[in-house]
Amino acid sequence: MLGRSEFPGARRATSTRSIATPLAAAILATAAMASASAHAGSVTFDWDQMSGNATATGTLTLTSSLLTPADATGATQFSLMLAQINAAGESVLGDVSAFTFSFGGQTLVTTDLNSNSTGWADEFTGEPNNILESTWSASHTFSAGTLQVLGNSTPTSIGDITTASMGTLSATGEWVLAAPTPVPLPASAWLLLGGIATTFGLARGQRR
Repeated sequence: MLGRSEFPGARRATSTRSIATPLAAAILATAAMASASAHAGSVTFDWDQMSGNATATGTLTLTSSLLTPADATGATQFSLMLAQINAAGESVLGDVSAFTFSFGGQTLVTTDLNSNSTGWADEFTGEPNNILESTWSASHTFSAGTLQVLGNSTPTSIGDITTASMGTLSATGEWVLAAPTPVPLPASAWLLLGGIATTFGLARGQRR
């Protein structure tokens, strides 16, 4: 009987705690990462048509490490210049995570974006905040003709800063910041609660 522990479960409990402690830390770290990714810096703009002989619809979403949740709500305005975007290891067109524009029975998508010479911004002197003001373009040639969208960072006299055309069809409008969609956080929330519960459980067990 010599050499045997007086408390057979002591070694198992110690071993379990030594494994569970880093596991709890890993769970908490994963939860923090999931929560951070859930708050990714994304802003979405919807097409608001001002005039034209045909109706267009569209949405454009920017995702960047330089954007904040406050930018998405319109509480703050952003101005991401080319140099800033490049310094962050991103590309100006690569920051467009989603884009669709339908006009004249045809639709442009993200891969149809082909230029941007100013970066992305939603603030411009003399123009309302939360209107996307950038010089960019997107186009695609269909059997019915070439659909082209041109964004202009310098507003016209009536405020329209984007034009769309395809054959004899034309439209002008603005890209207006869309109301933010609530971000679901079930995964990160459960991970965080699990990590906290594990941590408290271990601390309680160690006191016994």
